Amino acid sequence: MAGLNTTERQTLATDFIETSTINNSFIDPERLQVTVTADPDNANQFTVHLSYDSSQLPIWSLYSFALPDPTISRFSTIRIGGV
Repeated sequence: MAGLNTTERQTLATDFIETSTINNSFIDPERLQVTVTADPDNANQFTVHLSYDSSQLPIWSLYSFALPDPTISRFSTIRIGGV
């Protein structure tokens, strides 16, 4: 991923998600949050966090037993530049 600073990386990550082929009827793009943060302990990497609120999906009303948290979160830490 390119980007010279956190703001540009945030824009690139958000634009990628918005223009990707996520055309699934169960995924509402308005419920997806993309956040890019610099790593305070390592200036050579940054992290992209994705968080999706899936509480409106039909599966949450199908079962009466305990289910996991409806917010699905994932992250990836990316090294800046070269190998």
